Amino acid sequence: MDAVLICRKLGFRYLWVDALCIIQDPGNADWLEQSGQMNLIYSNSALTIAADDSPTCTAGFWPPEDTRIQEISDRCWIREAPSSARDVLSTRGWTLQERILSHRILHFSSNGFSWECDACSGFEEENSGSKIDFMGLSYRAFRLMNRITPHEWFVKSLRGGDLQDDKEGDYDSLHITDFLTSGSWKSIFYAWTAIIENYSKRSLTQPSDKLSAVSGLANFVLTQAGLESESYLAGLWREDLVEGLLWYVSEPGAFRPWSPYIAPTWSWASITGGIQYFRDRYQFPFIPHVSISQAYCATSAADPTGRVTGGVIRLSGLMVEVDVAVIPHCHSFTSSYQYDRAPGEQVAFVRLNQKVENDKECWDRPSPSLCSQISDNG
Repeated sequence: MDAVLICRKLGFRYLWVDALCIIQDPGNADWLEQSGQMNLIYSNSALTIAADDSPTCTAGFWPPEDTRIQEISDRCWIREAPSSARDVLSTRGWTLQERILSHRILHFSSNGFSWECDACSGFEEENSGSKIDFMGLSYRAFRLMNRITPHEWFVKSLRGGDLQDDKEGDYDSLHITDFLTSGSWKSIFYAWTAIIENYSKRSLTQPSDKLSAVSGLANFVLTQAGLESESYLAGLWREDLVEGLLWYVSEPGAFRPWSPYIAPTWSWASITGGIQYFRDRYQFPFIPHVSISQAYCATSAADPTGRVTGGVIRLSGLMVEVDVAVIPHCHSFTSSYQYDRAPGEQVAFVRLNQKVENDKECWDRPSPSLCSQISDNG
């Protein structure tokens, strides 16, 4: 009822609600087809209405109003502007592409309502036109763009870097879609990996929706870049596939593989929990040491960028035999652990996907393995 009332007050004739306009059966052909067209729906909508703090689709836009009479205080409190990065809607996997692809969003939350569009944003309580802090997907730039490149700046913004050090007047506004449509695969790759890092920490009611919930974003990139669907491989891109493999589990304790099958193990979609990319964290030159000899995914004809039933990547590169062992009582990267090694022997610290509970597997019981170095930073 809240959405209908708002549409009537604003003069809109039509309202699209996914739960009503798409048959809610993940195995249904209509669902498979429509889930891959979210880019067309959100990018062509006149306005997206976001109920930021509603726990369910039937809860309404507003929390119960507190009608109690409060004592008037003479104290003045200064608080930071509300951030939608902490609202309920920002914890859901399906809502990320809605947020990115919509040109205009009207937010309703316990803090009031706010406006966000490609040009500006603001809160009910102010008319300053300042940018809403929503995990950096809308942001500002001026002289900062002359100091670091756009993709570095975007990644810094999305990871919570301080971009408020510029004190001069006006700022140009950019949007994440500016990077996805830039025509530069370097910028597209940086933007995509930053999006996926955020998306990987969000929740899904149906684990099988892991790839479907960003299918609209993938189709948006395909359309803008003029690529065929074969370029998209279970959340990775053929054009940057070697770099796309360089992800790791950011919270090993929260990691677990999906069951049943969701995606190939080389895809971030194959696991639960947050992931991060090495390339984004360490801004060094990328020198590949492998080449892709084969890469494909088995997908649905109704949504080639959605669910997959299998996938293969074959790499060509040099292999080296290594001894793998676990540092006792420490399951994260460290250079402080001392290990006596033979002359000419090198030690490399490796991030594991999950915590190792058995401390008996330490340096005195290594196991031989074959590894291939994918890249280095020069």
